[in-house]
Amino acid sequence: MAVPDAPLSPEPVRFGILGTARIARKVIRAMHSVPGVAPYAIGSRSFDRAAQFAREVGMADDAAIYGNYADVIADPLVDAVYIPLPTGLHVEWVVKAANHGKHILLEKPVALNVDDLNAMIAAVDTAGVQIMDATMWMHNPRAAEMKAVMRDRKDFGQLMRVTSNFFFPGSEEFMQKDIRLKKDLDGLGCLGDIGWYCVRASLWAADFELPYRVIGLPDAKVNEEGVLIRCGGYLCWRNGLTGLFQCGFDSLDSQRLELAFSRATVTLDDLTIPFQEDKCEFVIEKGSKWPNPSLGVKSTVERREIVLTWTQEAMMVAELARIVRGVRGGEGKAALDGRWVDMMAKTQRVVCAVHDSIAQGGTPVLLEGQ
Repeated sequence: MAVPDAPLSPEPVRFGILGTARIARKVIRAMHSVPGVAPYAIGSRSFDRAAQFAREVGMADDAAIYGNYADVIADPLVDAVYIPLPTGLHVEWVVKAANHGKHILLEKPVALNVDDLNAMIAAVDTAGVQIMDATMWMHNPRAAEMKAVMRDRKDFGQLMRVTSNFFFPGSEEFMQKDIRLKKDLDGLGCLGDIGWYCVRASLWAADFELPYRVIGLPDAKVNEEGVLIRCGGYLCWRNGLTGLFQCGFDSLDSQRLELAFSRATVTLDDLTIPFQEDKCEFVIEKGSKWPNPSLGVKSTVERREIVLTWTQEAMMVAELARIVRGVRGGEGKAALDGRWVDMMAKTQRVVCAVHDSIAQGGTPVLLEGQ
């Protein structure tokens, strides 16, 4: 699938990729599908590995291949970098990329702690470049359509609860070797890797107002390094809205989101990765009645289908490319979109607060004033 044709500048937006992580294959595929975008450079700790990866993902014969990350961000033809490196390396390479004037697409979680987050935001702000986290579902048109439906206070009433989960069953090899379970590389574990999506969904539903209080659910499961394998969190807003999420590497696949209003519910079962690339849906349930206690609730159920003419990851790449073109075309800092920075920062702050609460045995962590 490809995004619709867009006005193109004479030169494509050229991306450099730091590392050869598996997720990079998906994002590079998206880059190939977006008009006016090119996956131009690839860097790995091994030149041979970078060259092999470039061939495997279909990069052009004249793609720039480097045996390190530094040469990618120093390449004058690279407009933006995609960073799917372990989280523990993010702050170093985001700051270096920003200092070289590169725009940044950054895998989540974006940082291991709030200090690193603040250092990265300061670097991109000083450099006048865009940073965006790679939360792909935010770019799916389903998100915008759901948000429009949620504005209907007459039929839906007040948003009361946001409930979400993300689980998948990690293999024995995954549990032993995957970097997402290594304390020095990705110390937030499942909370940072997949709980991120749940936290983002709660914030999205709350129009990115920060909760005033978060609580890490008790009895989180950790590995021998103390890294989270299964956990959850409870988010509280002053207006009465609550958010409950659970995530883990030890259960059957599930990516569910439920938005409970006073008069209706909205649900979907494929929050982060749609079941199909050409369409997706969400379900609206209204008018719940319980006419017979022995037979259960009756309600009106409506399935809203969204036709997808492009993948959500392609839309993500296209959005960053649009901003890059604006900066490159003379708009300068006026083309930068601070909303993506704000969403990224708030998600990271809530994730870190939940992690702190879990470490303190479920002690509530207050976010007001932060």
